[in-house]
Amino acid sequence: MIKTAKLGCGVILAALAIATPSVRAQFPAPPALPTEASAPPVPQRNISVEVTQMTKRCGLSDDQATKVRAVLEDHATKAEAIAKDESLSPEERIHQLLSVREEEIAQISDLLTPNQKKKYQADVHRSGPPSPNGESTPS
Repeated sequence: MIKTAKLGCGVILAALAIATPSVRAQFPAPPALPTEASAPPVPQRNISVEVTQMTKRCGLSDDQATKVRAVLEDHATKAEAIAKDESLSPEERIHQLLSVREEEIAQISDLLTPNQKKKYQADVHRSGPPSPNGESTPS
C-alpha cells in the first residue's frame, strides 16, 4: 500500500511538472506594480483633438486656436517633466501638476472673449479637477 501511495504521488508530481509550462502560457504573470518611488505614467494628450473640440465648442478664431495650441503644448511639456521627476514625492508631484493645470486654465481664459470664457469655464468645471494620476475626473 505504501508503494502504491508513493507511485501515486510520483505520477501526480510528474503531471504537475508537465502541466506547469502550459498553465504559465495561459496565465502570464501580472504586470509589476509601480513602486511608490516610481513616477506614474504620463497620460498622453491629443492636443490637436483638444484644440479642434474647443474651437467647435467655443468658436475660436484661427489666431486663438494657434495660441491655445501653444499654451496646451507648453503645459503638456511641463506636466511630463514633473511626472518624470523622481526627486519629487507623490504629494509634491500632485501639487505641481495641479499648479500647471491651473496656470493652463488661466492662460487659456485670458485668450478668450467673455462669451467664450463662460463656455470654457463650464467645460473645465464639468471635467472636474485632475486626479492624483494626472487625468481629469468627472465631478
